[in-house]
Amino acid sequence: MPDDDIPPPEPKEIDSQKWLEWKEVMDRAILRAHPLVEFGREYRCDNCQFYLDPDDELSYCWHPNLRILVGGDWWCQWWEEIRAAE
Repeated sequence: MPDDDIPPPEPKEIDSQKWLEWKEVMDRAILRAHPLVEFGREYRCDNCQFYLDPDDELSYCWHPNLRILVGGDWWCQWWEEIRAAE
């Protein structure tokens, strides 16, 4: 198929629905694409209890208020220290 026959991309109805869902998350969350450094400590997604795979640069955050893919060096207000193994 020649490139002239390919229509330009346009958002679908699902894209509008997803935008409304993610806009709600964005309105609730303080999510930053950089770590929070405070009082000599660095708070990052990859050292948070809810970061699924701390060895990956990009992983799933399973916090009930987010449940999204995040970068390891990101940070949000729901950060929690990783609990020690019992």
